[in-house]
Amino acid sequence: MLAKDKAPLAASPGLAYMQEQRLRLKAKQELEDWLTEECSALLKAVTPLASETCQRQVLSREASGADHEMVLNWAFLVPQGAIADFQKQVEHVNARRTPSGLTFAVSGPWPPFSFCPTLETEPV
Repeated sequence: MLAKDKAPLAASPGLAYMQEQRLRLKAKQELEDWLTEECSALLKAVTPLASETCQRQVLSREASGADHEMVLNWAFLVPQGAIADFQKQVEHVNARRTPSGLTFAVSGPWPPFSFCPTLETEPV
């Protein structure tokens, strides 16, 4: 239950279930809104340092081989002279967000095809 919603659940099992589902939905929406805000803040900080950006598919834990969930996957084409500043911006953003459990990681360099659009076709 959310800290600000301290009202006890109803005595009726059906009503308690509905209240719990409402709380879960509200918490999920608040988390999604917070993640969107945090990812936007990172993008705002690092995009000026990149000559090109490309949103990539978010990978599952299995596909990425990571022990944490991926919430953002972007490729940035960063000029050689701006790499250190780019990494410092990510570190600065992480320093403010790490206590919340959210961290951003820099990897690469990645091949140029990272900036190509996908060739997926629409189902007929």
